[in-house]
Amino acid sequence: MQFTIKKLIYKKHQHIKLLFNNMLLDLLRYYNKNVNSIVNKYIFKRNGLPKSILLFIILFIFQFCNTNKDEVLARVEDKYFYKSDIKLEVDSFETDKDSILKVRNFIDSWARKNLLYKKALVNLSDYKVEELENLINNYRYDLYGTVYKETLLNKMIDTLTLEKRINSFYKDNYKIFRLNESLFKIRFIQFPIDNVDKNDIIKSFIRYNKFDKFYLDSLSYQFTNKILTDSLWVTKKRLI
Repeated sequence: MQFTIKKLIYKKHQHIKLLFNNMLLDLLRYYNKNVNSIVNKYIFKRNGLPKSILLFIILFIFQFCNTNKDEVLARVEDKYFYKSDIKLEVDSFETDKDSILKVRNFIDSWARKNLLYKKALVNLSDYKVEELENLINNYRYDLYGTVYKETLLNKMIDTLTLEKRINSFYKDNYKIFRLNESLFKIRFIQFPIDNVDKNDIIKSFIRYNKFDKFYLDSLSYQFTNKILTDSLWVTKKRLI
């Protein structure tokens, strides 16, 4: 009984493995037909490369890794296309048929793009490659600069729009901002008339520069009353 069970399991595994191999062969035939017909026409014939190496260069499909590694679906030399890339690049699928078509089309495009890039690096002159790299770098800086300026401009527009809305609201509702009594912004000090530093205190109070502020603050213990923060608004009642 145990032998029978093991044998059945082994046959089941063989069947699954056979299905998987058939699926791989179908996919490889698909790529040999579609990718090779385009890329080989313009690249491989001109360079005298045999068609038989196309699959070896282009794809390493459905390679199973352990559960901690991402699954490789395709490969072009040292470039890998992973299963997780599908989620990043392909929109949601409506049906199973739609999903297969989208994935195949995307991998087709990915393979062609990377093959053309690799062949360009090999066949273009060093001067041309350097020229293209300079253009790419310049475009990179221009693109970042343009997007950043657009971001700043949008922020400025938002700020201006907010200011316009505030001003418009004030004009339409100015009555609710009307004060019931007048407000005053003042600065004053009160000290005994016989203070020995009276003249210096008055000069500093009138001039009131950076050094005067420091000086008056150092003598504040001599003042019986003071308001030196001129950003403070007070009512008339408080002044009286």
